Formats: sequence, structure tokens, C-alpha cells
Amino acid sequence: MGEFDTVTVDDALKMMRTTSRLHDEVGQFLEQSGHRPRPGSQAATELSSFQRPGLVETAFSQGGILIEVAADQLMAFVRTVTEPVQTIAPWTCVRALIESSALAVWILDPKVDAATRVRRSLAFRFEGLVQQRKIGRVSGDEAGTAKVAARIDDLECAAAHLGFPRVENRSGKRIGVAQEMPSITNIVAGVLDEEVTYRLLSAVAHAHPWALQQLSFRPAEDQHVLAAQLGAGAGTGQVMEKGLSPTAVAFLCRKAVPVFLRPLAHKCTLFGWDSEHLKRIVGPVLNGLGIGPQVPGPCEHRPNE
Repeated sequence: MGEFDTVTVDDALKMMRTTSRLHDEVGQFLEQSGHRPRPGSQAATELSSFQRPGLVETAFSQGGILIEVAADQLMAFVRTVTEPVQTIAPWTCVRALIESSALAVWILDPKVDAATRVRRSLAFRFEGLVQQRKIGRVSGDEAGTAKVAARIDDLECAAAHLGFPRVENRSGKRIGVAQEMPSITNIVAGVLDEEVTYRLLSAVAHAHPWALQQLSFRPAEDQHVLAAQLGAGAGTGQVMEKGLSPTAVAFLCRKAVPVFLRPLAHKCTLFGWDSEHLKRIVGPVLNGLGIGPQVPGPCEHRPNE
């Protein structure tokens, strides 16, 4: 984090206020834009030309919900770094933001055609249904589990109707619908190029001591007093206390904001919304965070189909 070494507390506070303002202004932009694609837009064309437009509509709905999830996590992140400051939750909020944003980018990518978009949407739906089925089995809900299994069969029928092949492993077990769902880590790496950040934040979410000690804790200011309070049997290691540095806040802000903006840029392109208006909102925010004036465009990296 060498580029963040000169960040002060005042710098971090300004970044937090800037990030919060972005959340509010983007919310107003989305409200003004409405929910429907503009006539003649790529999204409108896909809806009118694809043989099963309802499946395209579902893909757009998935992307929209994922953007809402990312926005919610962005605001949650701001609140965790507002007094009383949390030291672990900020990292997990940004991790969740990265995950939902990556999925939204993957589904709303304007560089893919309607068939690819629907294929990704079906794969994502299959993954969700599999998780529902597992919950049903663990909870002993046999009727609910059967309903979910039937929905998976219906999903596969829809994929077959569109000409998508059955997705099986070497043993003939169904492992996807329309395509096998890539891992979220591969999607994050492919569409956001943020695998390192995601893995680091995942280590915090999974409570690995090495990550927590580096990111969410710091050496206690008075080692001798605290060691005495802990008692002689506590060992001779360094005493740690919770802490979040201005450097950490800056790092998280500068990671969260561009990632949050990427699916918004995709949706603007797809739906034919006023991208220049979005740039006018975003430009000052990115400059305030020391990132740059441009709305992030589509990333060239791609996860495995």
C-alpha cells in the first residue's frame, strides 16, 4: 500500500464523505433513469429479437438486483468507518461489494450477445437453486426440496429449448445449466482484475489470523500494561488491539468505488441511459479519491465461459 503511506485522518474522512455522496447521487441518477431500456438501445433490441425475451428480462433483473446489493454494501462500508469505527466489518463489506459487482458486470456485459447473457443468467440461477436444494435437505424440508428439483429440471428444459447442451461432469452428473458457473474468484479476476484484493478480503471474512492481524489489528500502545493485565500466562508475544488506519480506509475507498461504478457503466451502455450525466457525477468523486476522471469502461479480461 505504498501509494497510501501519506494518507491522514482528514484525508480518510474526506474520502468517506465523498463515497457517501456518490452513493446518494447515483441513487438519484438511477431513479431519474427509470427501470426500462430506451428505445433503440442494445437492451431493447435484445428483448425484441431474442426468441424467449423473458429470459433476457430475467438476466437484466439479476444485474439490477446485484447493483442494488453493491450499493447497499457501499453504504454499509461507509457506516462501518464512521464513529464508532469498526475494524473488521469494512473489509467484509467491500468484499461483498466486489462479489456482487463482479457478477453484475459478468451478466450485464454489453460486449456479449443475448444468447451468452441468457446462458450466464441460467448458470447463475442454477447455482442459486442448488443452494436452495441443499438448505432444504439439511432442514428436512422434503416437499420444498422436491419443488426446487423440479425448478432445476424446468430450467434445463428451457436451456435445451434454446439449443444449449446439457452440462455434465465425466460421471454424467449435472453440474450446470447452459454452462458451468465459473467460481466467483475467477469472475472477479476475469471482469474486474481484482483477484488479489478479493482474496485478501476473503481472508478477513474467513477470520484468518494472519489477515486480521495485518489489517484489523495493531500493536497495543502500552505493551507492558496490557501484558500485565492479561497475566503472566498469556505468553511473551506482542499484544494486539483493534485498529483501522487512515491508510486502510483510503485503500478500501479506492477499491470499492471503481468496482461499484463498473456495472453501472455497463447498464448505462446496455439501456441507452445518459452516460454523460453519470460521468458528470462520477468525475469529481474519482478526482476526490485520487483515482481519475473517467467512468470505468468494460474490462477486457474474461472468465472462462
